[in-house]
Amino acid sequence: MNKGKAFLFVGGTAWGKSLTLHALIGSRKNLVNYKIREFAFIVKVVSNGDDPTEYEKFVNEVDSPNLISAFSFCFIRKKAINRHLNMIKGLSEKYELYFWIMKKKYEEPEKEIPYKNIELLRNCGEVFVYDKTEEDYRRAEKFKEFIVSIIKGD
Repeated sequence: MNKGKAFLFVGGTAWGKSLTLHALIGSRKNLVNYKIREFAFIVKVVSNGDDPTEYEKFVNEVDSPNLISAFSFCFIRKKAINRHLNMIKGLSEKYELYFWIMKKKYEEPEKEIPYKNIELLRNCGEVFVYDKTEEDYRRAEKFKEFIVSIIKGD
């Protein structure tokens, strides 16, 4: 069975992940069907950092050919890192994983995703690190460009 593709928009808590995905899909809904070119996606705006238990349930139940999701991964404690890596492992059973990392918090650019967390994600899939601090609509455009650059090869 061919795996679908999952594009995780990665940042820390309250970094603008949801705002960016809302700008991408043109809706304030938190779970929507969305199409880029001929590829169908389910878009999950609420991240694992907002409600880890609900996100774990989502990972187990999601049945979509492709996925776009917000994903928090700015943790320091090993227990938290491992819990969220397990979510990634669950997704990797269904999807090829692509991580678009918003390295800096939009409103506080001195806050960054730890380097070791970026390296952990590199072991799980393809990683793109976005180190600019731009408005949500600009981040959405850049994230969509990243997605298109991956899917156009198929």
